[in-house]
Amino acid sequence: FIVAAGSGGHLLPALTLAHTWRKQNAEMDPGSVPGMTKYGQIIMFAGTSALEHKIVQQAHDLGHAYFLPLSKFSLSSWWKIPVIMVQCLRIFAQAFFASLWYKPERVISTGGLLSIPVCLATRLTRRITELYELNVIPGKATKALLPIVHTIHIVFEQTKKFCRWGFIDFARKCTSAPYPLRFTAHEA
Repeated sequence: FIVAAGSGGHLLPALTLAHTWRKQNAEMDPGSVPGMTKYGQIIMFAGTSALEHKIVQQAHDLGHAYFLPLSKFSLSSWWKIPVIMVQCLRIFAQAFFASLWYKPERVISTGGLLSIPVCLATRLTRRITELYELNVIPGKATKALLPIVHTIHIVFEQTKKFCRWGFIDFARKCTSAPYPLRFTAHEA
């Protein structure tokens, strides 16, 4: 499973990770479903904005994509909190049952509010969860998920000092990773 929502800054690196996985597992099964390799398929979880639909639908690396509605959260629009909570519960249930159905090897998130209920649900089904934090200072979703993920892939070494909740330090979960760039000079 790959989870990313909210912006191209979350979606494009997530799709790059999907593309990389597909290249590494390129051997196709004869007669398989679209997006399926001998080693499995990529299931994408994204939001419902026009941008998210456009970006995800242009990717040819996916076996299936879930577009899940989740309102934007802002403290200035506090009255939306009950709606967001109901949406999060619905997303949690969908991700939970999808995790039981597909039995993913791992769940990879590049951030966005949508990643919180999806990662919580899949973690409850005992799936390996990984975060990619591509900024020096982790986003709110990444901070919320620090305790439940197995690995936090970071691009900047300084990010480790921000992977904490008060006195609880999660830096031990951090591993260095290159920024997921889809195209190299050879592919251009």
